[in-house]
This record gives sequence, structure tokens and C-alpha cells, in this order.
Amino acid sequence: MLFKALSVFSDVCWTLVYIDMINQGFKDETYGMPLFALAFNISWEFIFSFLIRYGEEINLQEGVNAAWFLLDAVIVYTCFRYGKKHFPDAINKRWFLPWSLIVLAASFITVYFAGLEFSGLWGASHSAFAQNLMMSVLFMECSYSATMFMGNPCILRSSNGWVQSPHDRILHTYWKQLDIGIRNRDRHL
Repeated sequence: MLFKALSVFSDVCWTLVYIDMINQGFKDETYGMPLFALAFNISWEFIFSFLIRYGEEINLQEGVNAAWFLLDAVIVYTCFRYGKKHFPDAINKRWFLPWSLIVLAASFITVYFAGLEFSGLWGASHSAFAQNLMMSVLFMECSYSATMFMGNPCILRSSNGWVQSPHDRILHTYWKQLDIGIRNRDRHL
């Protein structure tokens, strides 16, 4: 019961953050998520919604992940539409698109093969935990260098990590205990 309540609370918080990023991104003509966080995030949501399944049947979290993928696709659009002006001045702006595509491809490959290595819910939860840590750090950094994010309340996004982390910690602990119990049971059969 606690796990389900924390999951729903976390899902609602992340959805609100995505909607805020999209609205603020269009308003300020920028994108609301650091490129590396965005690339890993959209890759994770696509992979664990459509390519690597938790089980035979579609569950609620996969539906939420698919909805987040669509919201992230809008943020990717804002990244490609407005991101070039935020690319470092020391680098020729023509490198913005190739660099962004390389980051997206590398993120996808990393998340996909991590998902294959650590299959199912175990792999999804571990990779999500690492990704949420990265996102929290990047969002905290963006709150210090808010030039790219203009009116975006980056503290809201970094604080979402405070909500997500306890949920992930409980999920990780619960599944670790469950997995150990299953392995011990299987050894005795």
C-alpha cells in the first residue's frame, strides 16, 4: 500500500514538473531540462515503455512512462527549436544539432544495454535510480546557472528529486529483499 501511494505521488509530481517545463520553455523560448538529463530521460521512458517490458501484461507504470515519453518529446522539440542559442559561444553553432543527436544516441544505447543487462523491473528501477540522481544534480546546477532556463523555477525540478529519492530508496530496498528471497527459494528447489 505504501509503495503504491508513493508511486502515485511521485508520478503526479513528475507529471507536474514536465508540464511546467513545457509551459515555461515555450514562454521563455528555451528548453526546460539539461540536454543530458533530457536524453537519458526520453531514452529510459521509450525503452521501458515499448522495448523492455516488466512482464507479459501492460501495467500502470508502463502507461505512465509512455505518457512521460510524449511529454519529453515536446521538451525535445523545444530543445531543437530553441537550444542552439544556448549552445556555448566558444563552439560553432553548426555543431549544436550533431552534438545533440550524438548525446541522444549515446544515451539511448547506454540505457538500452543497461536494461538488457539488468532485465525487467530490477533493471528499470536501478537505471531509474541512477538517472534520477543525475537529473537532480543537473537541475541543482541549473539553479545556479539559470541563464539557459530564464524564468524556469529550477529549484522545483531539483526538489522533485527529494520526492523521488525516498520513493526510489523504498522501491530499491523492497525489490532487493524480494529478489534475495526468490533466489534463496530457487536454490532450495
